[in-house]
Amino acid sequence: MLTIGKGTFKITDRLIISKPLTITGASKEGSVVLFQGEYHEETPYDNDYYEESNACFAIHAYNCELSNFTILGGSD
Repeated sequence: MLTIGKGTFKITDRLIISKPLTITGASKEGSVVLFQGEYHEETPYDNDYYEESNACFAIHAYNCELSNFTILGGSD
């Protein structure tokens, strides 16, 4: 389990989750993940092409849960 505390946390590259994991924030308003990695507006998320996708998290495992936090970001 990974707990995200209160605050804004900057991520500059996609996080790839390859094993079951639960990520829980303190609250949707209080726990913010700010994704400032590369953003490809023209390429929607597709599991086969995740390296070119817009996802902050690429999940390649069953039994993963992300809850109670907000993800913002994506810029050219």
